[in-house]
Amino acid sequence: MNFKPIGRESEIATHGIFKSQDTASAFKSQDPPTLNWNSLTGSVPAFLARLKKLWFLDLSFNKLSGTIPASLSTFPEIIGIDLSRNQLTGSIPESFGNLKGNIYLVLSHNKLSGEIPASLGNANFVRVLISRNNFTGSALMFFKASKTSDTIDISRNNFAFDFSEASFMADTLVDLDISHNKIWGGIPSRITDCVVLQSLNVSYNRLCGEIPSGWKLKYRSQPFDNTSYLHNRCLCGSPLQPCKR
Repeated sequence: MNFKPIGRESEIATHGIFKSQDTASAFKSQDPPTLNWNSLTGSVPAFLARLKKLWFLDLSFNKLSGTIPASLSTFPEIIGIDLSRNQLTGSIPESFGNLKGNIYLVLSHNKLSGEIPASLGNANFVRVLISRNNFTGSALMFFKASKTSDTIDISRNNFAFDFSEASFMADTLVDLDISHNKIWGGIPSRITDCVVLQSLNVSYNRLCGEIPSGWKLKYRSQPFDNTSYLHNRCLCGSPLQPCKR
């Protein structure tokens, strides 16, 4: 998402470095500042939380390092946080579970690690893009039928949990990618209730059992092909080899 430059933006982008808390006054608080693709370095400033009317924070495609400030969860009107394509480390703050409304969470292509706080299950993330990090443990808090997520991409991490325990957003989920993890268990048959699902990738995991059939897809004339399921421990059934009876 791109935004028009605002006011004295150059004051905070000079030399690609955040200067001080005084730079918060360089923005009109009702508008999202244009800070993506700016080669910004240093850490994500906690003082950004002073912009109480900010509705989308986009710091993607920079060279930011350090951890994610917990204070970013205090924006009262925020609908999206995009910190992707940086060099951030540490974990996702537990306080992100306090985010209200329908939130876009984009943290992919960083060096984040650790387990996802269980508190994030309290938030409704419309879009969860956290691929290409080093997260571990469970991501089941993102898989609840009561949520309205349209995209979940947790690929290329080190998640390890029982996928058979996952529930799905039957009416909203469009894209699901859990590939390149250590996720085990089976693919729950309830996934076939995701009527608007258009993209599915569960490859390169440790899944076993029969691939569910009976999809009720509205926008695909054919079920998903074998590339959605390859390189698992013992998945079977169409479009892979038949299961042994």
